[in-house]
Amino acid sequence: MQCSRPVISFVIFLALTVGGTARAQEFDCADKYCSRMSSCAEAHYKLTVCGQSKRDGDGDGIPCENVCGKTMKVYCALLELDGVTSALPAECPPR
Repeated sequence: MQCSRPVISFVIFLALTVGGTARAQEFDCADKYCSRMSSCAEAHYKLTVCGQSKRDGDGDGIPCENVCGKTMKVYCALLELDGVTSALPAECPPR
């Protein structure tokens, strides 16, 4: 199933209005549920910096899919909106 442009636009709108622009230095490696993550950037940090592989339960490279989306395209878009520049998945377009 592919997302249509309106769905992706809605996800980006939500990220801008809810997720904000959190930066990695604001995060720590404390364990917490995905539902408690403040942004996709935080979930990305927990997976890539803290090594919390349980954040990617299905092994597709996307952590906390309730926060970061279910497709790599949405995940990459949310990371870009959050200002994440390190440890990006290879599937994300270069910036």
